[in-house]
Amino acid sequence: MKRITYLVISLFLYGTVSTQCTDPGNGPYGNFNGTFGGAPDCIESGQTVAVNTLTGIDIWPSDSYAMNNIEAGVQYEFGVVNGAANAGSAWPIHFTVLDGGGTPVTSGPAGPGTLSSHAISWTAPSAGSYLIVIREVGECSPPYSSDFEDNGTPYIANLSTQESCVPCDDSSCEAGSIVDDTPVTLCPDEFTSIDVNGVVVPGPECEGELQLVFSPGPGGTGAVPQGFYLIDPSFPYSFDSDVNGILSFNSLEPLRGTWKVQPAVASQGMVCDTTFSHLEVTFLDYGEGPCDTSATCVAGDVLLGDQTVCPTDPIDLSLTKEHVLPSPGIFYWYFENVSDTSDYRLLNFGNDPGFYQYQGDLNFLLAQNNIDTLTPGDWYFLGLPVDLTDTTFCDETPVYIFSVLDSSDPLCGGSTCSLSETAPVDITKSQQPVPYPNGVIDRAQVKWYKASPQVKYTAEDNTAVDIEFWPIRDLATNTPIIDGDTTLLSKKTKPNKDFFKWPIKYDRSDVHPNTRYRFRIRVYCDAGNGPVSPWSEEKIFNTPDFDPETGIFTPPGIDWPEEADLKSSHVVEEIKRPRNFGTAKAKSNSRVRMQRIESVKTKHMSREQAIEVVLFPNPVEGILNLQADRAMETVIVRDMAGRILLQSRPNRRTLRIELHSLSPGMYIIEVESQGQLDHRSFVVK
Repeated sequence: MKRITYLVISLFLYGTVSTQCTDPGNGPYGNFNGTFGGAPDCIESGQTVAVNTLTGIDIWPSDSYAMNNIEAGVQYEFGVVNGAANAGSAWPIHFTVLDGGGTPVTSGPAGPGTLSSHAISWTAPSAGSYLIVIREVGECSPPYSSDFEDNGTPYIANLSTQESCVPCDDSSCEAGSIVDDTPVTLCPDEFTSIDVNGVVVPGPECEGELQLVFSPGPGGTGAVPQGFYLIDPSFPYSFDSDVNGILSFNSLEPLRGTWKVQPAVASQGMVCDTTFSHLEVTFLDYGEGPCDTSATCVAGDVLLGDQTVCPTDPIDLSLTKEHVLPSPGIFYWYFENVSDTSDYRLLNFGNDPGFYQYQGDLNFLLAQNNIDTLTPGDWYFLGLPVDLTDTTFCDETPVYIFSVLDSSDPLCGGSTCSLSETAPVDITKSQQPVPYPNGVIDRAQVKWYKASPQVKYTAEDNTAVDIEFWPIRDLATNTPIIDGDTTLLSKKTKPNKDFFKWPIKYDRSDVHPNTRYRFRIRVYCDAGNGPVSPWSEEKIFNTPDFDPETGIFTPPGIDWPEEADLKSSHVVEEIKRPRNFGTAKAKSNSRVRMQRIESVKTKHMSREQAIEVVLFPNPVEGILNLQADRAMETVIVRDMAGRILLQSRPNRRTLRIELHSLSPGMYIIEVESQGQLDHRSFVVK
């Protein structure tokens, strides 16, 4: 179905027409203005983003759309979804966005967006009516080779607003009642729980949330003086004086004295109801009442914290405080590769009471004891006292980063090349005949650049690249591929030539027809002998139904649309306080012989896998995606000590978790389904 042409009330003054697709063509069409009044400014019920979509209409390469209600400073996205079977891929789309005066705001080929893989986004420099011009790439003026060929349903999204179109009604706000509010007294290692019935939380339009409020009573100390609250705890909620590790995670003292614990419900950031009663909990210290006289397992803290060293530099693993070791017990240092959680070392340097340390060339000592050395890169490290009665870690120091530089790093006297400092950009691919235009389609050509827009790596840059790709979907059956084999094309070079593209040919044994692959690229200095850049953003390429015998596809194929975004979840436990680490206070110079341990059971770092779960990206900034082979009943995020930080009950196979509240570091995610567990580790950057 094609559009209905409305009378366009807005007047666009184009001025001098440039060669950059500013001609409105057969438009401008007023469908968005006539149907919605232009761009959206609030989120409708059932939506996660403010978006207006012209259902039943597909774009052609001679179209343009008038767009009213554009607000200055707001980020917008225009793109295509659904509609034609080849939505966004029937012909390559080029967008040009013009303000009310006809001045181009942005333009370029369609690319990945928030709602579609064929979109363009911009931040409006001024308010008013805008024009979006749609063309096929390379064809700004008629005749248009693909005219009248449907290519997806157009939409306009407001990416800045969080305002709901549905008015908040918090008249249904009930904190319920506590099941048992009998006062409780706890020793430091004991737990109690609180449960509540009859809770009613206002809907998302009210930003409703369930809270568990901790308020200090007589003699109440620890945490923060004014008290604190947890967001969306799961009832019944069990806790101890450290509130399940949340206080120590934020460098706060455990609760002591009397505290009042009370459920509450909030709407739009304000408490709208609390329970009639509260649970009164008295937290005792060691030696008070029936509590033991002292702690029996204390790890302490690391003297220097984060460290960066060259491969042969001396290191210092001294501790700052007096330590208490269980009896019988032993102390270990744990190192884990940030980029490969299966690569770790568990080391013992001796059991001098209070001083479990090593100062010197660590890699030399490891090699002398037939233990793999620490390779260049980032390693998590922490100290772990072990109770040998049950061979479990009974405490831990804070987690720090131990960065081992490559010998080629400038800080270690190596290369001064700076290209490794930033990842390649403008990652793209092409699947055209070779030679063009009358050759054969036998490859996906991946491309990368050192700066935007498309600034090539030159022969003088003398780079090498790693190209990593792996299958993610069988396009013939439209089913995801879980844990597909990853291929690494390592340190590829083109001496004395500009180097910004590489072919992935279809005749490779690891490339299959009708398959979607994800790929990424990183760049080395000095033709592969220097430092390496971070990985680029991940992109995809689709293979057509080529002949596996010849690796050639005839006739030319098409790209398939990317998978839809996963649904979002939310943080369920959070304390409104940043994390701070302790400071160094003491150092010991004693040297001790190291012993190796073959295996130690751990409560906090299990790698047991019982169900199939995939999480990405890893490392992550902000949003972590989960995909399982069955509905996930419970998802829990823990720190390295096993303390619960986040929790959700999605009851579905996919989940997006917002992690903005977590500090950079390593965490463990636990997924439960049908009584089975999967534990995976991930890194927050």
